Amino acid sequence: MSDSDAALLGRIPFERAALERFYRRHVDAVERFAVRRCHDPEQAAELVSAVFLAAIDSAHGYDPRRGPARAWLFGIAIRRLADDRRNWWRDDHAMRRFAGQAVLDPDDYSRLNEQIDAARRGPGIQAALDTLSDRDRELFLLVAHDELPVADAARALGITPVAGRMRLRRARLALRKALDGPDGVTIPEPESGQ
Repeated sequence: MSDSDAALLGRIPFERAALERFYRRHVDAVERFAVRRCHDPEQAAELVSAVFLAAIDSAHGYDPRRGPARAWLFGIAIRRLADDRRNWWRDDHAMRRFAGQAVLDPDDYSRLNEQIDAARRGPGIQAALDTLSDRDRELFLLVAHDELPVADAARALGITPVAGRMRLRRARLALRKALDGPDGVTIPEPESGQ
């Protein structure tokens, strides 16, 4: 049997082991995505859970021709975060009752707290990132931190790879300009293909 992501997703409704393999293969990447974008460990854990629940529900719709499974999962996570942010502003209490609270043991809580703290270091970088539009910032983070190729990151955001490369170039230039100074942080040049 094939061990590709597409094959595992195709077997998820029928084989618990396929779900477990797919989850273990991608949970660390989705968790890293979550800790860079969430404010507390519960929110990060809830996002990771929501992404995999949505992936299970829509496994039949995954099309490997549109990009790798990791980009597909990040697309699910981006949409979930956007939905959560809209819901938060409408009714925080209703959202919490609907979504529930994730149960974390002390080790999980501590580990996620450490990851969130690490992701928030560098106020200069965060301030520079805040100067970007939401879409440009998300594109930059998908490429720089989540290590997606530009074309896959662009697809996750619903734009063409060409538009993604142009936006990424513009974002990098804006970040260099914002970080330019005596204590500035260097934004590395992309490797070929990025």
